[in-house]
Amino acid sequence: YDRDGGFISKHWYKNRVLHRARGKPALILFHSNGLKKTEEWYLNGNLHRVNSYARILYDELGNILMLSKYIHGKLHNKNWH
Repeated sequence: YDRDGGFISKHWYKNRVLHRARGKPALILFHSNGLKKTEEWYLNGNLHRVNSYARILYDELGNILMLSKYIHGKLHNKNWH
């Protein structure tokens, strides 16, 4: 939490590595204004998401800056906006 009680980040772990099932991100970082800065999907500690992007970066207004596809930790595609 930041000093105003807002989230700075949220993390989900399984067996001490980033991991989250059911299509939800395992790591979410926030800008100081409370909007999402980064969303990342992990499977057993590796960036991984089938059929979509595993890393999404946002600017302070919530606009998408970059989309990256990863499968089992290997980068397959990166798109800057």
